[in-house]
Amino acid sequence: MLAADPQLSHTSVELPFKSRPADVIIQFEGSARWPDDMEAIQRTKVAFLLKIAKPLEDSDIACRVGLENEDTPLENQAFMDAVYPSGAAFRLRIHHDREPTLLERLLKDRSQSLKLEAATALASYKRIFIRQPLHTQAIQVMRTRHPSFHPRSG
Repeated sequence: MLAADPQLSHTSVELPFKSRPADVIIQFEGSARWPDDMEAIQRTKVAFLLKIAKPLEDSDIACRVGLENEDTPLENQAFMDAVYPSGAAFRLRIHHDREPTLLERLLKDRSQSLKLEAATALASYKRIFIRQPLHTQAIQVMRTRHPSFHPRSG
């Protein structure tokens, strides 16, 4: 799992977990068993999130699988909110490393009428699954290396 939210690097101006769930990315090992179609990948993500929710709910963690970007089948469409009894809430999304390859293939295909949609989906993918986790990780490393950066220092 990858932290992808300012709340998880102590850089948010909001109170942690009070205004919205903290973004977390789930990344599985690579597998050839994933479908090679963007819409099928999105449906597979929903199925995985439903499967992940079951044992969490058995542990008294409230889970809700939701849909986003329903009108854009090339973008991520599934997330799961997990809310702990303490009130801490996380929004989990599944990262599949084959998605950018499929989107870039759509961009290169001259006969495709989906170029704009593919470009938008690729930009969204990079922001959510690449840049946000890298930024959060960089801030966490800075906090570790420079104790004065930590909000509790003083």
